[in-house]
Amino acid sequence: MDADLHMKMSKKIAQLTKVIFHLNTKNEDAAMELQATVYSHRKENDMLAKESASKMGQLKDALDKREAQLKAMDNVKKVKERHQLDKAERLDEFKRYKEEVKAHQLRVEGQFQVEMETLASELRKARGAFHERVAELKAALDAVQAKAANGHTDLATMRAKHTNEIADMVTHSNKKYNDMLTSQLNQQAEHGAKLAALEKAHQFQLQQIAEKADIDAKLAVKRRELECNSSADSMKNDMVAK
Repeated sequence: MDADLHMKMSKKIAQLTKVIFHLNTKNEDAAMELQATVYSHRKENDMLAKESASKMGQLKDALDKREAQLKAMDNVKKVKERHQLDKAERLDEFKRYKEEVKAHQLRVEGQFQVEMETLASELRKARGAFHERVAELKAALDAVQAKAANGHTDLATMRAKHTNEIADMVTHSNKKYNDMLTSQLNQQAEHGAKLAALEKAHQFQLQQIAEKADIDAKLAVKRRELECNSSADSMKNDMVAK
């Protein structure tokens, strides 16, 4: 009886030992499986985090590039507007100067016309006086010719005096007219040279403004691209570090 009980107890202990061993084995397998699951989950989370960071970085790059393009376009637009404003101001200034030059030229031409009319009037008067003087000399010459005794000496003297007076009158009139004409031509040439020089300087200024506007636009775009690239790199580094 005692032997039979002892045997039963031994079997029961063996069964319990086997059950305990089996349970311990299952617990170890479950722990290993849990550890593997946790590791796989962490690995998957890390991959998802890296993919998310990469996608967010790409999205940030795309947004930054688009923002840079919009700002660059805005900067270029502002540069072009400033260039057009400068150009319009230069054109207005040049237009005003041309109007001033034209008005001055009209005044000079009007003054020249008045002077020409005055000269013409003086020439008419001089011609009238010349004809009167010729008539007087002719009358005197006729009177001298009537004197037979003193005819040769008086006639030669009168003719010489008459010739000299006519030559002096013609020379004086021609010199006055030529001086006035030369002065007017010189003034017109001077105004023409000034206007040509101004037009050349104006074209040079417009060219400089256009070149500066192009350079400013390119620099603005390049500067914005560098700022966006630096900002994107900094953000990606921060996300990878996290």
